[in-house]
Amino acid sequence: MAVARILAAPRQHLDEDDVRTFVDKEAAHHIASFRDQKAQRRQIGTKWHGGPLARITVPTLVLHGKRDPLLRVAAARDIADAIPGARLRTLPGVGHFLARDVWATYADELRALANRADEQPPTIGLTHG
Repeated sequence: MAVARILAAPRQHLDEDDVRTFVDKEAAHHIASFRDQKAQRRQIGTKWHGGPLARITVPTLVLHGKRDPLLRVAAARDIADAIPGARLRTLPGVGHFLARDVWATYADELRALANRADEQPPTIGLTHG
């Protein structure tokens, strides 16, 4: 709960059961483990502009909390600017932790993105390197 409170925006409601469920799922799938130093280094060293992002050609949505204490809103802007035609949606009062009070908004945004993707055939051309 303490880490979730740090990652959430000030005054953002956190339900203890939601946090426990989230932590249990992450632990079960080893997602974003704080002990995964390689993943941390990749995230810290990530460039938020240019490169492979500029080659994304499918409908893209960048969702970001305006009160995210971990990643600045500028990073979200850089990502959206780097992807041709990407849409940026920043959510006031939202932090880095995806709390229940924004689930419906995220679901609506993802549904709209999926609808856009259905209308446009995928032509993604990313390369690793």
